[in-house]
Amino acid sequence: MNRILAIGLSLCLLFCATVVSGQTSPIVAPDTGILLAQIDDSDLQDEEDLARLMAIEYDKKAMSMGKAVSSSFIPGGGWGLMYTGNKYAASVPFALFAIGVGVGTTYVSGLLDTEAVPICQHIRDGRVNSAECEYQNTVRSPDTLMDSSLKDRQDEDPRSEGGTQRYYQTGGDYSKVTAGKNFNGLKTGTYIIVGTYLLTTIVGAVWAGLNVKEHNDQIRRDIESTVERRSPRHRQDFEAKPLLGYTGDRGVVGFSLSF
Repeated sequence: MNRILAIGLSLCLLFCATVVSGQTSPIVAPDTGILLAQIDDSDLQDEEDLARLMAIEYDKKAMSMGKAVSSSFIPGGGWGLMYTGNKYAASVPFALFAIGVGVGTTYVSGLLDTEAVPICQHIRDGRVNSAECEYQNTVRSPDTLMDSSLKDRQDEDPRSEGGTQRYYQTGGDYSKVTAGKNFNGLKTGTYIIVGTYLLTTIVGAVWAGLNVKEHNDQIRRDIESTVERRSPRHRQDFEAKPLLGYTGDRGVVGFSLSF
């Protein structure tokens, strides 16, 4: 009895399928170009949620490139590196800034200023007392002839050969020259200070920017790696979805398999 009922049920199902498919066997698949799949878009929704969560997580942990670069413009040059947490690297622009400003301040303060001064130079003995260049032109008045501490053109020049020639005779051995040069360190010191600021700012900004980029890139890689490990698409090896197709004269019911 059960066998007869099973055969009858099978015949009924076969008849219904034949009618629906236009007298075509249901095992003959219609053209794939006109199949209408019952697509479950839950994966797309999951991907949108993941993208939003990834963006939130990235914004929470990422460093600001603008803050790192703008902080480097504060005198010292290392504040951008301090923002990125790289204190040891920040000591480099800080040290350069301190040295440069120290040297520049020394020049600006006038401690290194010099002046050109006239001196008397002897042809053999080099620099001598400035008054010796005047003896060759000095003529004493009768009132000062008895003062032995004073010398004039008639006195013997001890620097002459044998010490017997007089100053008017050895005048060519003496010459007035200028020693040193006039130097004011204000301009030089200002250049050093400004140059130090620009150098440390550029070094600090570029260095801090590279640190921010490296840090943010690593965060992005970590987030993407975590999402890939947790994604349902990566946790399952096999997926089946219901599939319904109809061409106008035939139809098919089945499953779409993904693996």
